Amino acid sequence: MPLYTFFLDFKGGIYVSQVRGDSPEKAIKSWAKSLNVKAINGLGERSKQELIHQVKSEIPIPLENVKNTWCCTFLPMGKFLIVHFTQTED
Repeated sequence: MPLYTFFLDFKGGIYVSQVRGDSPEKAIKSWAKSLNVKAINGLGERSKQELIHQVKSEIPIPLENVKNTWCCTFLPMGKFLIVHFTQTED
C-alpha cells in the first residue's frame, strides 16, 4: 500500500504527517481520521470531526507539472485549511 506524506497549512504553521492508502482518496480519509489535533494550535476535536465529514465528499486535485501530488482545501468550523500531499517512496 503506498505511503503518502501530508502537509497541512493552518494559521501560518505547517504540520507534516504520513499515512498509507490504496489511493489518494482513501489516503486523505485515513489522514483526516488520524490527525492529531492536540499538536495543532487552534484546531480542536469538533473541527476534526467536521473535517472528517468534509473529506468524504472531497476529490483531491492533482497539481499540474508535479507527479503524484495533490491539493485540497477545507473549511471546518469556519477555519481555512489547505492540504498538499504526495505519494512517497519508503
